Amino acid sequence: MIRGMEIEAFRDWTEIIPEWERLQREHSAPTPFLSYQWLSTWWKHFGNPKELLTLLIKDKEENLIGIVPLSIKEGKTELLGDQSLCDYQDILFQKGSEKPCLSLLLDYLSKSSKLPLYIHSLPGFSPLFQLQREENQCRISEAGTTPIIYLPSSYDEYLLSLGPKQRHEIRRKIIRIEKEGEIDFYSTGAHQSLGQFLKLHKSSKEKAEFMTPKIEQFFYEVATLFSKQGWLKLFFLTFNKKEIASLLCFQLDRTLYLYNSGYDQEYRGLSPGIVIIALTIRSAIEQGFKEFNLLRGSERYKYDFGARDLKIYNVTLYEQIPNLKHQIRDKFQISSTK
Repeated sequence: MIRGMEIEAFRDWTEIIPEWERLQREHSAPTPFLSYQWLSTWWKHFGNPKELLTLLIKDKEENLIGIVPLSIKEGKTELLGDQSLCDYQDILFQKGSEKPCLSLLLDYLSKSSKLPLYIHSLPGFSPLFQLQREENQCRISEAGTTPIIYLPSSYDEYLLSLGPKQRHEIRRKIIRIEKEGEIDFYSTGAHQSLGQFLKLHKSSKEKAEFMTPKIEQFFYEVATLFSKQGWLKLFFLTFNKKEIASLLCFQLDRTLYLYNSGYDQEYRGLSPGIVIIALTIRSAIEQGFKEFNLLRGSERYKYDFGARDLKIYNVTLYEQIPNLKHQIRDKFQISSTK
């Protein structure tokens, strides 16, 4: 039997942190944006406690197999997170339990008049996306792309996978900066280095305008929490012993996520942004990463590095939904309790 339990108070999240982290590890397609650390920090800075609705789904042994944090604002039901900061949205269902969990969720939302449910930037690799498409119980529209570089076993093999022009340009830019001065490249998982990243990030006027004090504080807290989990990875490029470029990345399993970047505009002529990405790719391959996810956006440079498109989607779960219960009646008894 699967049953649903509703939680409305933000403070109750702390009681399920171990189970939340277990579900994330067991998820078919875990990402940093599904983590307790990310969502709780986002909600702390950008949410309204009066709008939070968290649904927990448990099996007959009382094991938690689904966590659904929702925002209810002016009658509109959405997953937590916003499109400016959260590259992916998804639901934390235990692997293998997606269909019954989804059926229970839709049943609850329908009976409580909380449909439709809006999901923004659902990645195409999510089991939820595949299930929705198969069941034809939602409206799906493309919301953009998050290009991914699939990493081979060696950097030489990676370079050979690029076109001759792209390969030549990467090598040329690295040779040029090396001729101009002394360069170094290093990485750290220490959250204390975020300040130096933000300094470089805000060297761009556009990025400085985006980085409001509220967003900056959000970054600091996420970096601190991710550092404790071993998920934070900051890369730096130095020129004549001065940091001139940096990447803010997250690492989870064997995937490296490029979340944001920055470089000193004074050194723009040396292509520090291109150089640091090339060196990061080499480092990621040497460390055994299998994917370098460049996250949302279709900027030209991503494809110059050999990235391939992964589509993301906006999904709206209909008010009128097909009855899925008959498909799983032999395995589960579904009920919904508040």
